[in-house]
Amino acid sequence: MRNQTVNDKVKIFISSRIDEKFTIVRKALKLLLEETNMCEVFAFEKSNASTEEVINYYLDKIEDVDLCIFLIDNKSGVSDAVLKERNRAVELKKKSLYIFCDEQEKIETALQSEIKNGLLEKYDVVHEFSDFSQKAYASVIEDIISIYRKYCRHRLERVDNKHEIIIENSTNIKSHTEKIEVNIFGKTKKFVCELMGVMTSEKEKTSRLDEVCLPVIKWILGEGDVSSIHFNAIENEILEFHKHKKDDFIKKRLKAFEFYALGNLEKALLLLKEAYGVGVKNAEIDKWELNDVAIDIRSIEQWENSSKNIIFSPQDVGQKLIDESNEKVYYPILDRYAEIYLDSLIKYVGEYEMDSPYTSRVTNWDSIIKTAVNTFVVAFLNCSITQMICLRNRLIVFCEKLLMLFHDHNLYWFLIKLLIINRDAKKIERFARKYGESTQHISDKDVERIAVGISYTTIEYQKNISIMLLLKYYGNYFSDTEFANKCDEIVHLYKKWIAEETRLASYGPLFLDIINHNATRINISQEIEIIKGYIKYDLLRWCDEAFKTLAMIPLDQMKVENQIDFVDWFCKILNDEKYNGSRYLKQCAIYMRKLDLKNIKKLDSEIQKKWPEFYKNEYSLECFASNKQDNQKHINLYLDLMSKRNKEQGKNGVHSSYMDNPYRTIRNIIEYNKADLDDSMLLKIISIIKESLFAPEMDMQTKIEALRLTILLAGRYSSKECLEEFWKICSSCKKEIFVCSNINMFNEFSESMLEIAFIITNNAMGRMGKEELITSFVQVLKEDDYTIINALDTISVFFNSNLHMVINYTDIYPIILFLVNSKEKDIRFHAIKILVELSKVIDSEEILKILSKMMDDEIADIKIAILTRARKISGNKKKHNIIYQKGRVDNHYLVRKVAEKYGEESV
Repeated sequence: MRNQTVNDKVKIFISSRIDEKFTIVRKALKLLLEETNMCEVFAFEKSNASTEEVINYYLDKIEDVDLCIFLIDNKSGVSDAVLKERNRAVELKKKSLYIFCDEQEKIETALQSEIKNGLLEKYDVVHEFSDFSQKAYASVIEDIISIYRKYCRHRLERVDNKHEIIIENSTNIKSHTEKIEVNIFGKTKKFVCELMGVMTSEKEKTSRLDEVCLPVIKWILGEGDVSSIHFNAIENEILEFHKHKKDDFIKKRLKAFEFYALGNLEKALLLLKEAYGVGVKNAEIDKWELNDVAIDIRSIEQWENSSKNIIFSPQDVGQKLIDESNEKVYYPILDRYAEIYLDSLIKYVGEYEMDSPYTSRVTNWDSIIKTAVNTFVVAFLNCSITQMICLRNRLIVFCEKLLMLFHDHNLYWFLIKLLIINRDAKKIERFARKYGESTQHISDKDVERIAVGISYTTIEYQKNISIMLLLKYYGNYFSDTEFANKCDEIVHLYKKWIAEETRLASYGPLFLDIINHNATRINISQEIEIIKGYIKYDLLRWCDEAFKTLAMIPLDQMKVENQIDFVDWFCKILNDEKYNGSRYLKQCAIYMRKLDLKNIKKLDSEIQKKWPEFYKNEYSLECFASNKQDNQKHINLYLDLMSKRNKEQGKNGVHSSYMDNPYRTIRNIIEYNKADLDDSMLLKIISIIKESLFAPEMDMQTKIEALRLTILLAGRYSSKECLEEFWKICSSCKKEIFVCSNINMFNEFSESMLEIAFIITNNAMGRMGKEELITSFVQVLKEDDYTIINALDTISVFFNSNLHMVINYTDIYPIILFLVNSKEKDIRFHAIKILVELSKVIDSEEILKILSKMMDDEIADIKIAILTRARKISGNKKKHNIIYQKGRVDNHYLVRKVAEKYGEESV
C-alpha cells in the first residue's frame, strides 16, 4: 500500500522511557505501524532535550492523536515524563494501550494495578523485552479490525462521556416588523459552538453581515483582537440592512460602539448621548430603542465611574432617562430569543435530572447555543453595546448549568475565561469550589490561552483586574517562565498604582490576593516590596490585609542581612500607634518568631514591652518550647477564661459569639505539646467542662468543643475515676446538656451536630456498643454538608485520641470510602484524615491504592492533604512512590513542591 493511499490515518503516540533499549523498540514499532500506511506515528526521540518548550511540544501532540501506546518495563518503572504523558491522555480521554514487560521484575507496577478496571485504558504483558514492538503492533491492528467488524455488523456505538439530550426542533422566530433573518449567520454560530467544544452538523446560510459580525463576537468572547473588526464594513452592511431609514441614529450608535471597542469610554458616551438626542427627534425611532440607548449610556457611565473610584455621580444621565421614560424597558425580538434560550436550557436540565439511568439521548447542545447567539445577532444589528456583552452572561449560565450535571473540560475553561473577562471574582471562587476540577486537567496552555483572551480587552483597568484575577486563582498553573513574566507585569503595575495620588480602589486588595494565593512562588523581594508599600503610603484601608499576607510568605528565604533589616522595620511598625487596632499584627509577630529569623530576639523584647500580657500568654505558648509548668500555666489561663464565659453567657439576656474557643486551644496544648495532666488539673478541666455542658444559655458550638475535649481526655485518662463519674452524670442528664443557645454570628449549628458529638463521646467513654456507633455514623450521611463536616471533625478527634475499645473498623471503612467521594471538598478532606488513621487497623495497601487513584482526579487542596499524610501509612514502598511521583509531575506548582518535599522525607 502506497503512503499516499490513505489520507486520514490513525494517529498514534508512543510513550516510553528515553534510553537506548527503548529507542530501538520505539523505532521498530514506529516502522511496523507506518508500513501499514494506515497509521501516522509520533515518538519522541530527543533524549538530550529537556527544555520546557520541547516538553510542551510533545504533550501537545497527545491532543491530536487517536491512540496512545505506553511501553513500560516493570524493572525500570514509570518515569516522570511517561506519567505526565499518561495524565495528559487521561485528561483528554484518549484511548490508551499499555504494554508491560515482566522479564526482570514479575511484581506488577502500581500503575498497572490501577488501570485494570479502566474503560478507555487496556493493558497487556510481555515476558521478554524483545516482544514489546510486536505485541504493541498486533494490539493496534486487532483494535482497528475489531472496530471495523463492529461497524460492518451495525454494532458500533459511540461511547461519549458527555450526557446527551433528545433532539427537538427548535422554534424558529421570524419577525416581520424588524425583518431580522437570524439564519444567515452560520459562520458566527458555528464558531461559538466549536469554541465551546460542541460540534454542529447543521449547515446554516452565511452572508456579508455574517462575515462582519464574526470578528465582533470573537472579540467579545476573548478570541480575537479589536484590530480584526472592520468598522466601516459593519457600518455599510448595517445601514443597508436597515434600508437607510435612520442613518444618523445608527451611525452614532455604531461610532459609539467603535470608540467603546477601542477603549475610549469618554467619546463613546458623548456619541450615545447624541444618538439619544437624534432618536428623540426621529419619529421612526421606537421608544424601546431610545431606552436601549439609555441602557448603553448607563453602562458606559458605570464603567467610566469605576475607572475613577466613583460609585455614583449625580451627573449620570443613563438611569434618569430610563426612569423618565413612560415605556417599559424591553427589547421585542431579543427578549423572545432570550426567553426561548432560557426555557430550552431549563427544560434540558430538568429532563436530564428526571431521566432514568436507561435513557438514551442525542446531543443537541448546539441548538441551545445558537439561540443564545441569536440574541447577540439582534443586538449587533441594532448596535446595542450592553446586549452584545450580555452574550457572555448567557453563555456563562449555559456552562454553569451543564457543568453541574457532568464534567467537560472545554466548557469548564470557556466558563472560567468568561468569568475572568467579566471580572466576576465571587462566582469564580464559588464555582471553582463546587465544580472541583482536577489539577491534572488544568495545563499551563489553558491559563496562557485565557491570558491571551484578556489581552484583547481594550479598557485598561478592566484588563488589569482580569489578569490579576487569573494570577490569583490560576497562577500556580503557569509555566515558570510565564509566571515570572506575569509577576514582573504586576509589580510594574503596582509601582505605577502606589505612586499615584488617586489610586484605583479595585486594585488595592488584588495585589495582596495574588501574593496570598502564590506566596511560595513569587519572588520574595517582590512580595516584601508590595507589602511595605501599603505601610509606607499609609493605606490603612488595606494595612490589616497586608499584615495577614505577611504572615503567609516564606520570610526565612530572605538573605540573612535582609532578615535583620526586616526585623528592624517590623519593630518600628509595632511601635506605631496607628496599627494598634490591627487584627493580624500579633499573628504576624508569632509567625515571624516561629521562623526564627536573624535578630529575632529584638522582636521578643519589643513584644514584651508593648504587650506584656500577650507576650506572657499567646506569644510564649506559640513560640517557645513548653515544659510541664508552662503547659499547666497556659491551660489554667484558658480554663479561667472559659469559666468566666460560663458565668457571663446569657446573663441579662446578652449572648456573645467569639472567634476563639478555649476548649480547642486546651485540646491542642494537650495533643501537640504532649502535656501530661496531674489529677488536680484533670479535675479542674472536668469541672469547667461540666459547667459549660449544663449551662442552659451556653452556645451549642462551645458544648460541642467541650465534648471533643472530653473525647481526648477519654483516650488518655480512661482509667481515671473522676472522668468516669463525670460522664455518668452527663449520661443520666442528657436532656439538660441539650438545652442551649444557638445564637452564633459566624456559623449555624444544628442539634444533630450536638447529638452526634454526644454519641461519639459516649462511645469514647465505653458506654455504647459498636452497633450503636455504626448507626450514628450512618445517621451522619443523612445530614447536610455542613453537619457532616462538623461530625467528621468530631470523629477525627475520636480516631486521634488513642482509644483502644473494641470497634468493628471494617463496618466504618465503607462509610468513610463513601465520604471520600463526596462533592464537597471539606468532607473529602476530613474523610482522608480518618482514612489515614484507619490504615493502622485496616489493609494499608488498599488505602494507599485509593489515595493513589485520588491523585489522578483531585483538586490541589486534597492532593496536598494526601501528600502530607501518605508517609504515615505503612505499606509497599512502590505504592508510596507512585503517589509522590504523581505529585511531582502534577500541573499545579504547589502540589509539585509538596510532593518533592514529602517524597524525599518518606524515602
